[in-house]
Amino acid sequence: MAVAPPSEASRAGLPGSQGVLQKKNYSNSIRYTHSSTLRTIQEIFGVTPLLRDAAEATSLSDLFSTYP
Repeated sequence: MAVAPPSEASRAGLPGSQGVLQKKNYSNSIRYTHSSTLRTIQEIFGVTPLLRDAAEATSLSDLFSTYP
């Protein structure tokens, strides 16, 4: 598996980088779970109905400046 150059990793929003859609200098105290990630991915791609725990999970939408 090839490793992306740092410039590509930064654009992807990997840990330690600032992605284009992330809110800058933002933090919150909301508790997220693995199901939050699943819910967010399903919402982005329009998958319905939400699967199992994702239906009750908190969406990660609060972390993004633009969200579908």
